Amino acid sequence: MSRRNLFHAIKHAVVRLRAGDDIEAALAGGIEAIRRVGFGLDYLEVGDADTPAPVRFVGDGKLRILVAARLGDTRLIDNMAV
Repeated sequence: MSRRNLFHAIKHAVVRLRAGDDIEAALAGGIEAIRRVGFGLDYLEVGDADTPAPVRFVGDGKLRILVAARLGDTRLIDNMAV
């Protein structure tokens, strides 16, 4: 497992959001992908790109996927623009 696997897992959620999925569905797919590649998940959220307050709808402005996951004793934190 590597950070690259985590990148691909959150990219999966971004692609789903860009394709028109709602946030709940996109996050569910991202959570599944993150766990499938062996990470323990602390959180996966969609947040406002500027604040990063959680958002509920894709049309709420500029968005970012925010993730914290664990691989063994290492905690990885990442984000990606939607």
